[in-house]
Parts: sequence; C-alpha cells; structure tokens
Amino acid sequence: MHRRRFLSLLLALAAVSAMAVGSSGVTAIEASRGLEVSVADADEALVGVQVCEKSNGAGTGAGGNGANAKHNAANPVWVYVTNRHADPFVVDAVRADGLSDPGETVTPGETVRLESIKADGPVTIRVVGGGFESNVTVPVTSKANCPYHPSDAN
Repeated sequence: MHRRRFLSLLLALAAVSAMAVGSSGVTAIEASRGLEVSVADADEALVGVQVCEKSNGAGTGAGGNGANAKHNAANPVWVYVTNRHADPFVVDAVRADGLSDPGETVTPGETVRLESIKADGPVTIRVVGGGFESNVTVPVTSKANCPYHPSDAN
C-alpha cells in the first residue's frame, strides 16, 4: 500500500511539474526560400500574343481616316494567341476597350484568332490552364507589320 501511495504521489508531482513547465512548443518560426524567375523573348514565350489592326470597313487600316473611322469609338483589331505550352489553355479574358470573355481553348502548337475586339491602345490577354495563369499585355501592330494577316483579310 505504501508503494502505491508513493507511486501515486510521484505521478501527481510529475503531472503538476509538466503543467508548470509547459510543452516547450514553438510559437513562431521564420524561414526564407528562394524564388527564380526567368523571362523569355516574345518568340519563345509559352503564350504568344500578337494584336494587329485590321480594316475598319472604310477601306483603310485602323489608324486611317476613312468615312467610317470617325464613327468607331475604338479601332478594330485581330488578336492572335499562340500556345507554346505542353498543355492546352483557355483564353479567359481579353481587355482592350472593355472586357470580353472569349473562353477560347488553344491546344499546344495552335494559334487562334480572336475577332470582334476593338482597341485604341495595348491589349491584355489572360490565359488559364496547364497549371498556370498568365496575363500578357501587347501593343497594337500595324496591319502592314502583322505576321499573321492573310492576304484577303479585311
């Protein structure tokens, strides 16, 4: 009986001591980690974007002064999006003069042309997919310097 009482007191003393000392838990931790960012040239980027002016219906390019040019709040452009990524992605948004949501899926190696977009300045494209999200902003290229314009495009 003495032995049980002694063990009981010893365990009780150990429990009280443990509560008084605490658990030695960590309340804050600080760590640093590296971040590596690389920038590719435009012709090697995973998301290629080219914005080209097109005819505004007055027989001139977007910057022309044809009869219909003064009626356009912004100039019509074609937006070409090229996928150089290993996975498909979706053109989630196009921001020019207003916001459009084309939802166009672009498969690897494919270039799609987005139409019905008007812009007076740079155009921003947002793509999502393949484990990434990217925003790309590019200026409008003149019709004469656009590498994608087919000869019969207006």
